[in-house]
Amino acid sequence: MKKFSVILAASVIVLSVIFTGCEGEKTAEGSQKSLYSHGLDLVEMVEEMAKSEAYLEIYTGSPRISEVVSGFGSGDYSVVKKVYKLTPTEAYLAEYGTAAEMSGLSSKVKKTVSDKTIAAIVTQINAMGGAENLAATTVCTAGKTFVSSELKETCVWIYVFEYGFPVAVTFTPGEDSTVSASAMLVSCEEFPVESAQDIEEFLGGGIKAEDITE
Repeated sequence: MKKFSVILAASVIVLSVIFTGCEGEKTAEGSQKSLYSHGLDLVEMVEEMAKSEAYLEIYTGSPRISEVVSGFGSGDYSVVKKVYKLTPTEAYLAEYGTAAEMSGLSSKVKKTVSDKTIAAIVTQINAMGGAENLAATTVCTAGKTFVSSELKETCVWIYVFEYGFPVAVTFTPGEDSTVSASAMLVSCEEFPVESAQDIEEFLGGGIKAEDITE
């Protein structure tokens, strides 16, 4: 937990997520798309980036990083095996949200810090896989903004595939039912995906993992 916390502190500082688009997408029946479906949209975008040589030429000048990303793209992301939802416990958030330097911040800024702390969980996991893999995952990030009444709190969904790397999607609620979502590959090979309990043990406590496979 200590090692995980140290990396998280650094991840929060450097975290910069770019969200693209603003859309309240509808299904054919007129109802809102589910969070699950929006997450799959981002998985497809990340997969397309990883498989595109033209995209890699634009966003990375490192042959080695391109090679790592191409390895991500060689996976099969067509069938979801499992989906896990990660949320921090109150104690976990308190560790970062009640520090002395937070006392002078407004409730809105404190919420922003809390949201970034949760979003940084994915960066922290990837950092465990080494700097090279972490750099490669930042090349293939996708984001979108949409309208949904389904989301109540910031959380991370991990989409697991039989023959592809897991993809993490962070959902953050905003005003008027807007949701910002960002997706990133999980490149740490040691990250367990067989059960929610394994994930909780790997993260060292403080993070609740729930199997929400549809």
